[in-house]
Amino acid sequence: MAPVTEHPMMALFDTQAKLACLQFRELELLQELLDICKAIPAQKAVIDKLIRVSPVPPISHLPNELLAQIFLILRDKQKNLAGISHHWHAVIMDIPSIWSNINLDLCKNSVLLKLHLERSCQAPLMVSLSNYEPELLDIVMPHANYWHTLWILGHAMIILNRISTLKFSSLEFLLVDLQRHSTDLLQTIHLCVPALKCLQLQGVDECPWASSLNDFSPPCSTPMGFIAAESLTKLSLKGETEGWEWLPDSIHFPFLESLALQTTDPMFILEAIMAPKLKMFEFVLGLAENPIHSMESWSIMLL
Repeated sequence: MAPVTEHPMMALFDTQAKLACLQFRELELLQELLDICKAIPAQKAVIDKLIRVSPVPPISHLPNELLAQIFLILRDKQKNLAGISHHWHAVIMDIPSIWSNINLDLCKNSVLLKLHLERSCQAPLMVSLSNYEPELLDIVMPHANYWHTLWILGHAMIILNRISTLKFSSLEFLLVDLQRHSTDLLQTIHLCVPALKCLQLQGVDECPWASSLNDFSPPCSTPMGFIAAESLTKLSLKGETEGWEWLPDSIHFPFLESLALQTTDPMFILEAIMAPKLKMFEFVLGLAENPIHSMESWSIMLL
């Protein structure tokens, strides 16, 4: 039996009917689009009106400088804070002090580090590192004039030798974890830190400055040879001190105001140091990481 075929006129009528439906739907969508285009400005106007009449959050009245200080405290949350508002994003991106903390251990690549330095806009830099990454170190070394704080928490020998040719004209705070290496490591940079005010040495083992003390007769203004004693206002030593031998009154710190010792035998250090402007002395007996767990911890404020 031959198949039944649709009459050509019926097929034409069906196709015309579908076209008419599509054209009608097109008109509906166009009208809907026109309605949306009209509604958008109206909604924006309502939002602007509500913003004007709504109370402004107190934090929105804070000066950018104060916001920057808050963001510095919450440094680890800056990425999230930048997404709160356009204003906060602009503050975080535009205030150099927010970008002045350079932790090389957290830098993922050289591109981000360069962007970080660019946003710092030559603000005083705080540089910290515990791993030796030559590529990253080479990026920050040309900015040595702007280093204000330097923390070396590992690989001290390699890092100190690498930066020994630089001039740290603005460096005021230096922390070095010697990890029981010789303090002779510091000989390489003693002429590079003329403005040094605060020195913290951790992991000390060998008697510091013993070799240099043999070349001086007390009293002497700079018997250590590698520390800017004339400018130092704060000194902190942590490590083994048994067997150390310093001459009495052999180390002169004319501007030292704070001395902190976490050692096994502080007396010969106290007898060796002359600090006429000393105001604060802190001592922790033993080498526990947490002073609460030390055998004894006390401090004296000198008036």
